[in-house]
Amino acid sequence: MRRLEASENSCGWASWLARFKAILLDMNGTFMFGHDRFLPRTNYWSTYVAIGGQVLTEEEVDTAICAFLSSYGTLYANPALADDFPTVLEALSEIFPSLPDAERHALEAVIAKHEMDKIPERHAAALQRLAQTHRLGVVSNIWSHSGPWRDAFGALGLERTFEVVVFSSDHRSVKPSRRPFEIALRALDLMPGDVLFVGDDLLRDVVPARSLGIATLWIGNPDAAADQRDVADRIVKDLCDVFD
Repeated sequence: MRRLEASENSCGWASWLARFKAILLDMNGTFMFGHDRFLPRTNYWSTYVAIGGQVLTEEEVDTAICAFLSSYGTLYANPALADDFPTVLEALSEIFPSLPDAERHALEAVIAKHEMDKIPERHAAALQRLAQTHRLGVVSNIWSHSGPWRDAFGALGLERTFEVVVFSSDHRSVKPSRRPFEIALRALDLMPGDVLFVGDDLLRDVVPARSLGIATLWIGNPDAAADQRDVADRIVKDLCDVFD
């Protein structure tokens, strides 16, 4: 089957997309950007204060968040935990057992604020346009509880755009586990061949989707090495390019 690149016109994309009854999408790096703001010297203290935190000192907040990131990042990279991944609160309880519950919840809120960011208006419009022709869903890894992301969908009028939303933190399974994809397929009551998955991560998005027989569109680099390009069925630099 001939690979369709981003340089081809929208009619070509429309013909290919028409083969599918539903489109499932990853979120971060696919239609949400500026996420995972956990860089060195990040000011977590200001976020803690902004959400109403008053108990912990600046040093305590920074030390706690950095310790959490080091521990949780190691867990996230462990394939043995793909279908039994702890929540942020569970991890905070393990790392800081003496911390009051209210402060663990406050730290979780700080982590969520830095984990998520914004959906550009252009990408929100692209999703709404796709929803005119396809059933849409989200299958995405997030660490924090899903409430802030669902609120963000609502603020942009996207809560009805997605028929199914599978966030890893709601199910204790993180991609590249196939379980989040299987949950979405059951919710849609569709066979894998009826579905396209769109994501920016070859290992966590494309590989597990294809292993289930789901077609894939990689948000990536069309000039990548051949062994990378051939993992996905199609490649495009940006989700919005399918309409250009």
